Amino acid sequence: MKTRADWVADADAVLARVRSLLAPYGIAPDERLRIVTDSNPMPGYIHEDRTIAFCPPVIERGADMLRWMFFMRCMGAKSLAEAEQFYTAALPVIVSHELSHHLRFSRGLATTSNFVEEQVCNRLGTAIADAIPEFHDAIGPF
Repeated sequence: MKTRADWVADADAVLARVRSLLAPYGIAPDERLRIVTDSNPMPGYIHEDRTIAFCPPVIERGADMLRWMFFMRCMGAKSLAEAEQFYTAALPVIVSHELSHHLRFSRGLATTSNFVEEQVCNRLGTAIADAIPEFHDAIGPF
């Protein structure tokens, strides 16, 4: 099983690949942008901290076991290994979606409607992941 550090390294690699995709268009995420793990089941972007946070399927403490016993059922996964497979496939979209929030907030484009903001970042995130062949092959066409 992967550790939290492994998951952050994988997410950082996704971010680096997305940075290289966006660079020719003159789009550069803030260099301070970082990725961290969190206990919240929903990935998120915290603009004030330039932080993308997500909760990988890792059990290192007692609370992790309780959390993932619940999350696995919500995901439809029968085991932590299935949850890990899902997160491995979804990580490019998770990072790209949260990066979309970062880009929109940084450019003053974010809307006050959380619903609209999420829908816009869903479309941007999937389009970004779909534009990178190694991610497209892992998660299929959108």
